[in-house]
Amino acid sequence: MREAIAPYHAALLQPLGGRVVELAREQTLGLATNSADVVVSHFTLCCVRDVAETLADVQRVLSHGGTFVFFEHIPAPRGTLARALERARAALFPGGCNRERDLIAALVAADFASLELNQVSRTLIAGVATKRGR
Repeated sequence: MREAIAPYHAALLQPLGGRVVELAREQTLGLATNSADVVVSHFTLCCVRDVAETLADVQRVLSHGGTFVFFEHIPAPRGTLARALERARAALFPGGCNRERDLIAALVAADFASLELNQVSRTLIAGVATKRGR
């Protein structure tokens, strides 16, 4: 799915201008501090080792007032068949996507200047966060 979505990011984010960087799994961004105007994450935060560390790195590389755009998995509601299937999948195929994480709480805790978050479905969120200016 990542490959299908990726070509659209540049076109969608072009009006924002500046340097757009895509967040990748299992790595820090490896960029200079305050060097990116936009960081994009789609189906990535569920896969990184440490969500808080990754979000701190996003904040580090974003320029003041920079934008973090995300589209991510979240756990299905507790007690649902979907949640049971997620857990079964995780047990059978460890590694990769971890939908047990509370990404909403992690995004709030990252303390962006602003956070617009939309729950697209029971298991997907999308949003935009802005780094504090000077």
